[in-house]
Amino acid sequence: MRKTVPALVAAAVVGLAGTAMAVTIAPLTTGGRTLAGPGKTAIAANATATVYTHVSTNTDACATVINSSRTAAVRITLVGPAASTVTLDLVAGTAGALCHDGVVRMDLTCLAETACATQWRVDAN
Repeated sequence: MRKTVPALVAAAVVGLAGTAMAVTIAPLTTGGRTLAGPGKTAIAANATATVYTHVSTNTDACATVINSSRTAAVRITLVGPAASTVTLDLVAGTAGALCHDGVVRMDLTCLAETACATQWRVDAN
């Protein structure tokens, strides 16, 4: 019995440590100002996906993106009037938000040699 107790304690500690090191990111939900999404997009390695387009340039908007990739970084690009852009790079397992005036398009770019996975939403600002 004495040999069993240390083994059980060791197993419990390892199990708790594994749980503490795991990163869980809650999924995005819609809000009162949501223009598009929430959506999930898989992006090929070193590729860009346009996930949102707006027909006019008078909507100020913010994008919220969760990079659920394990190792790959993702770049958010918001394109506004006269092709003005703002960008934000997200390392794997992080989330971020980016706003721009007059958003007409949102692109997500996978900055890695492996595919990327994202969740995203666009809200009126």
